[in-house]
Amino acid sequence: MLLIRQFTASSMRRNIICILLGLMGFISSGTYAQTDTVQVSLAAAEASFTQNNLLLLAQKFAIEESKAFALQARLWDNPSIYLEQSTHNRVTGEILPAKGPNGQNIVQIQQLFLLAGKRNKRVGLEKINTQIAEYQFFDLLRTLKFELRKAFVDTYFLQQSLSVYETEIQSLQRTVDLYQAQYERGNVPLKELIRLKAFLFTLENERKSLHYRIAENQSQLQILMGDQRTVYLVPQISRETTERLSIQPYTIRQLADLALENRYDLKAYQAGNQYARQNLAYQKSLAVPDVHLGGVYDRNGSYISNYTGVSVGIDLPVFNRNQGNIKAAQARLQASQTMADNYELQVGKEVQVAYTKAL
Repeated sequence: MLLIRQFTASSMRRNIICILLGLMGFISSGTYAQTDTVQVSLAAAEASFTQNNLLLLAQKFAIEESKAFALQARLWDNPSIYLEQSTHNRVTGEILPAKGPNGQNIVQIQQLFLLAGKRNKRVGLEKINTQIAEYQFFDLLRTLKFELRKAFVDTYFLQQSLSVYETEIQSLQRTVDLYQAQYERGNVPLKELIRLKAFLFTLENERKSLHYRIAENQSQLQILMGDQRTVYLVPQISRETTERLSIQPYTIRQLADLALENRYDLKAYQAGNQYARQNLAYQKSLAVPDVHLGGVYDRNGSYISNYTGVSVGIDLPVFNRNQGNIKAAQARLQASQTMADNYELQVGKEVQVAYTKAL
């Protein structure tokens, strides 16, 4: 009795699993039938990617933001004005005496002048920041284009494999039906029928896996292309073109040199090192005090009426000579140089591994 219960429970679980797999297969095979099928070439996909990819558009705005900061760094500091008006003359009793010999007015205007090339060094920092933003844009473009091409080619060959699976499954299903009929007549042993059904079940599961991978690639392709339509993309690739592709004309040294010249992520690290060097110069310039130049008009508060004069102000670098920031900038320069050297080594190793895989 216990064996019968275990067998019944096992059969129920197996039936439930088969039903679920059947529903999943129906969903997988029926999803694309409800959408339009669109054939797309790699050139068209890349054109749509360049124009519509949202990450690229966001990075372009980051470049514009850096340019705006560079523009802001070029601007001079605003002049400051100081006004003073007497409110009450205790002798005459006048309120806000603006005119006459019984009132007092003071007007001061000052302008800050940066010394030691602070303004130019600050502009230089923002220019390097803009350069880094541009490098990050081109590196993002390279990375996303690689992902686009990888998903495009992978989808193409997955769809080719799927068509083969469809043909083989249909053929095997006919064979299973024939064996089933012969088994019912007693001409075929059960183990042969089970072996064929198991093989058919394996092929159907592999077909489902292909459907899942294609669905993931479809989503990735449409996100990269910025395509908001509900379509099923069918990549078109010339087999003659792919068969002509070869790594043989290139040496690993040539590819490594090309990478050092054209890898924008590496250029971003190198620009970051330039930024750290420029920042050190800027921090040293901040140790030099700036000058405030201005003019003053005093109506009745000086030794003569209608006094005019010039003013010069400067901070005395007694306590704060920006020592901490200079030391931090020196450490940052050493760290950025080390990181740039390490990334250059990493790029060389990436080229070596990619070259080995291509071979």
